Amino acid sequence: MQNDYRLVPANPDDLYWIADKEAVVFGHNLADVMPVELLQSWYRKNPACFWMIIRGGEERIGNIYIFPLKPEALHRLTAGEIMERDIKPQDLFSPGESARINALHITSLVCPNSSAGVLYCLRHFSEIARAICDPRQISHIYALSASKRGDLLIRNSGFTEIVTAAERRDKHPYYAVKYSDFVDNPRLHRKQD
Repeated sequence: MQNDYRLVPANPDDLYWIADKEAVVFGHNLADVMPVELLQSWYRKNPACFWMIIRGGEERIGNIYIFPLKPEALHRLTAGEIMERDIKPQDLFSPGESARINALHITSLVCPNSSAGVLYCLRHFSEIARAICDPRQISHIYALSASKRGDLLIRNSGFTEIVTAAERRDKHPYYAVKYSDFVDNPRLHRKQD
């Protein structure tokens, strides 16, 4: 049931939980596992980017973090010149620079064993976007996938592959979708059987 889930801003202690979960999910490819120190440096730059997916009372079942990347960093990431772990804190817009944000990059969405939690998170994406900036200024959302399940999720959410895995240093395909198309995607909002 959808009401069993909610999104809450992550706190500094949640970063250890995030690092542990990512190590389990992405442990097959260490380049996709973000060390807690890197998560902490990004969090210090813009804590509004980090969110926890909660089920029931306080059970953490997943996380998402979404980066408002500065244009040069977004270009380099899109082109495959850098990997996500190469993103520096200075590549993120700070909360005080939110008026300059026009795109968001989904850096991580990890919710093992709960497709309903993932769906809840995607259906409420605009809540996270509002915490980062005025969603009316967002033109596109970008994402990459580190798994076949992630590829399927991204494609079913309306994203289009814009750079192939072979063209990128991290060997992951890169996707984009117009913000308005994503938040209005009927596939995300239809009733589940």
